[in-house]
Amino acid sequence: MSTDRSTGELLRLGVDGDDEAWAELVERLSPAIWGAARSLRLDRAQAEDVFGTVWLRLVERHDTIRDPERLAGWIATTARNEGLAVIRHASRQRPTDRFDTEDASEPGPAASAEQRAVSELVWEGFAELDERCRELLRLLVAVPKVPYDVIGEQLDMKTGSIGPTRERCLRKLRATSAVSQILGGTP
Repeated sequence: MSTDRSTGELLRLGVDGDDEAWAELVERLSPAIWGAARSLRLDRAQAEDVFGTVWLRLVERHDTIRDPERLAGWIATTARNEGLAVIRHASRQRPTDRFDTEDASEPGPAASAEQRAVSELVWEGFAELDERCRELLRLLVAVPKVPYDVIGEQLDMKTGSIGPTRERCLRKLRATSAVSQILGGTP
């Protein structure tokens, strides 16, 4: 299927309705999208979402491309940005302790109240941390897991300093007045 037509020509023909040109464009530029997804360590479903979103962005914004001959760079940049957006979105999703079940092994009201009190104290301690520690800890407990290189990029940190910084942040959390109540006054 591959021809000697330029990327710009394929884009113009594809936008004008030439299915073969569009198919060739997809074949030619798809590796850039998959490469960006792999570099961000996205799972298969996330990578497929990025793949579809990038092509949708191209259809929506094809008329804003200044240099169609450099479309491969636009595709790679868009794929990386969309991948980072997927990671940011996933890191904002917070698991909760709420769930619907009729499990008889569920703790009784007293245990639930104690768990809520502990949880509230941890959140109070978390609120006492500086923004950098809060953001680092949020990213480290995000589901799905955020890769260290992405955390480093988002927080402008070297990946080798993430672990030691995490330890310092956890020490600060243990030392907060709220969390030290849970630990019996010993940070």
